[in-house]
Amino acid sequence: MSKFRLPQEVTFWIPITNNGTGGKTWEGGVKTAARIAPTSDTVFTAEGKEIRANKAVYTRVDLPEGAYVIEGDNSSATEPVSGSQQVIKAASNPTMTDMFRALLQ
Repeated sequence: MSKFRLPQEVTFWIPITNNGTGGKTWEGGVKTAARIAPTSDTVFTAEGKEIRANKAVYTRVDLPEGAYVIEGDNSSATEPVSGSQQVIKAASNPTMTDMFRALLQ
């Protein structure tokens, strides 16, 4: 386990399935410790579209692409709340074996 401090907390929601009407069903909100940092990374989609990330979130939980994240404890919400941001790129950090990085749009 790394000694990287996680002084903040975030809530995340992971999409489970299509609800049959064009929307998504969500895994309930989960709160976890995090470190949030501003960033200006560029991410390219599979189609080659350029997307600019504005936040990087470091956690000990692997947040998959497509999940939504918001700072604070919103774990009682069953789906992403207003202000949540989508994970557009997720990666593990090879220098810290138990840490994950998610870029948000």
